[in-house]
Parts: sequence; C-alpha cells; structure tokens
Amino acid sequence: MGLVKKMKLPLAGLIVLLCTVLPLSASSRNASDIINDLMEDVFQQKLSDGEIKARYEGYSEELESLSASLSKSEYFYHKSLLEYWMGRAYQSFNDTETVINHHQDVLDGHYLKLKRHYSAIEQTVHHYDLSLQAIEAYLEIEKDSEGLRQYSEVQGQMILLRPPGYALKNGLSVKRTLKKSLKLNPDNIKSKIMEGASDIYTPAVYGGNIDKGIEKLEELILLPGCDREDIFNIYTGIAYGLIVSDRNSEAGPWLSKAKDIYPHNIYLNGLIRLAEEEQ
Repeated sequence: MGLVKKMKLPLAGLIVLLCTVLPLSASSRNASDIINDLMEDVFQQKLSDGEIKARYEGYSEELESLSASLSKSEYFYHKSLLEYWMGRAYQSFNDTETVINHHQDVLDGHYLKLKRHYSAIEQTVHHYDLSLQAIEAYLEIEKDSEGLRQYSEVQGQMILLRPPGYALKNGLSVKRTLKKSLKLNPDNIKSKIMEGASDIYTPAVYGGNIDKGIEKLEELILLPGCDREDIFNIYTGIAYGLIVSDRNSEAGPWLSKAKDIYPHNIYLNGLIRLAEEEQ
C-alpha cells in the first residue's frame, strides 16, 4: 500500500473547492513569484542590465496577463514592486571599485557627487517614477502599512538621484511616511528593517545613529517573516555600520553570512574589500 492516501471528495465539493480557493490564492501567489524572480535577478547580479531588462519585459507581460484575476490594489502594488526592482537593477553598482569610491564620497560628505557613481540614472529614475505612480494609485485604494512602506522606499531611493531641490522638498516625508507605516503595523518587518537601516546609512549630522541602527537590526534577525532579501539587508546593514565605525573585524562574520545568500552581489563584495583593506 502506498504512502499517499487518496482524498475522496464529492464531485460537487471538488468543483466548489477549485472555483473558490484556487483563484484567490493562485493569482496573488503567481504575482508574488514574478516579483521574487526579478528581485533575485537584481541581488544575484549574474546578468547584465540588458539581460535583466529583457527578463523584466517578460515579467511585465506575465503580470499584465494576471491583471484580470487581481484586484486593482493587488495589481498596482505588484506593478510598483516590478518597476522598483527594475530601477534597482539600473542603480546597482557595476564593480567593487565603484562601491569603494562611493563609500569614500560618503565619508567625505560629498553627497552631491554620489550620482556620478551610477551609470544609468535616467533609466533608474524612469522606473522609480513608474513605481511611485503605481504605489500612489494603490494608496488611493488602500492606505495600509505595506503601501506606505513601499512609497517611502521608492521615494528614499530617489533622493540621491533627483536634483537637490527634490531632497529638500521630499526628504522629511520619507521618514514621516515610514513612521506612518510602522504606526499602522508595528510588526511590518520590512518597515522595521528600513528604520534600522536609516539610522545606519543616514549621516549623524542629519539625524543618523549607527549604534542604534545596528541594535535595531540585530533584534530583527530571528523574527519570523524575514525573507532572503530581508536577512541579506540586515547582514549588510550591520556590516556597513561596523565598517563606518572602524570595527572592521566585527563586520567580517556578518559579511560572510551575507555572502552565503548572494555571493555575486557587487555591493556586498565591495563591503568585503573595504573591511579587508581598512583593517
């Protein structure tokens, strides 16, 4: 007798099950899978921007094919994520030397020079704009924690890429929106990671607090709900904070853990070089 037992359902019951359960779960799951595939392409960095763009076109067609089975809010949310990750692909550093030069400009306070380290700003901003438009449409329907987090995330990325006036106009709203996200859902893992990372990556003169940020991220590691992206961001965020604090030897174990997740990631490998060269 086999290990798998047959489940017997009346035919009518089986039809009801297929017609009610599957559409609700399959459409959302498939949309999430599309986003996850693009996110993995971005973090793995095994492909060129052109190759990722080609995949993005395919992912876009897949998402559009699902649009009829998604609610408007689901569609806009996933559309925002799709455009965001394509923007991140274009914004990603091209080599570890660029990571090091970017880091030095940050240390020197040359924030207006940071744009020179990105090779495809026009394409990056184009996709971030599309992402913002989609998440704004989502928030018109559902003003929830995750929608606000996504809006804060995209707008935060735009601060360095737009002219200085954009940062002056929108800089404060990034943190305000993130706080609203956490107020609506204090357990939103991605919002909590953004909060900790903000303390680490924001210069002290603008309100950053590296030790506080590291402490926040360390508390999140063992919480349920963290995906691969979350854990990688926690590890690299802590490592970056330690490097900036001249605690390079302490950064090593965190970088090693991050390398187990995305070994080819250029930003990570740039941090590894920084930690090794500055010891």
